[in-house]
Amino acid sequence: MTEDSGTGVPPTQLPRNTAVSPVAAAVAEIAGLLGTVEKETVGQGNYSYKAFSVDTIYEAVRPMLAERGVAVFPRPPTVEYVEHTNSEGKVSTTARYNGSWMLVHGESGDEVLIGFEASSRDNGDKAPIMAGQQAFKYAIVQMLQLSAGDPEAENRPEDALDSEAVAAQEAEDQRRLENAARSHLYPLMAGEKITEADRDKVIAAATRLYGPDEDEPGEQPKLTGPPAEKEDTDA
Repeated sequence: MTEDSGTGVPPTQLPRNTAVSPVAAAVAEIAGLLGTVEKETVGQGNYSYKAFSVDTIYEAVRPMLAERGVAVFPRPPTVEYVEHTNSEGKVSTTARYNGSWMLVHGESGDEVLIGFEASSRDNGDKAPIMAGQQAFKYAIVQMLQLSAGDPEAENRPEDALDSEAVAAQEAEDQRRLENAARSHLYPLMAGEKITEADRDKVIAAATRLYGPDEDEPGEQPKLTGPPAEKEDTDA
């Protein structure tokens, strides 16, 4: 066996470094034990997708960290807020959450810092809470290199998909409002001489006032174009 020129001791007999991080050792052990964590279907219809559930991650990881004496402490996050107002004047808020968490080994005091960033949108006050959950979830997913065992292409993060769903819904709401305004106003303008540009201005203004007919739920009537101009017979 070849000897080490510095110590005279075979490499296989060299002592291991005693300054081992208990947190790193616990994380490595948990990562080796967890294996595949199944994703769950979230949402409905065209807005459904598969993602790691927050509760699934918590239930899988929390007892394993506790068993190895590792506690998780959140640190004060940085949160940015962006407000959005839709065509009906309703306000929603997007919270961009940049968070970090300290993993601490209770016996030795060893510490490891992890972090992640996520965003979420809500019509109430839950945006930062949802974004914080997503950030911590994906910090754990990345730290433990969790696999869903899915051979298909990686799914988009649900916060990004949620933003797309919100945008699509707002576009649909806007279209319905415009159709509702047309259904009310076109008959009123049928006998008036009005340019197409002015007609569009009237529709845009009315869209902010009219909503879908309550008596007729569902799809609003689609009009393919404005009524024909009335001919001037006074000349």
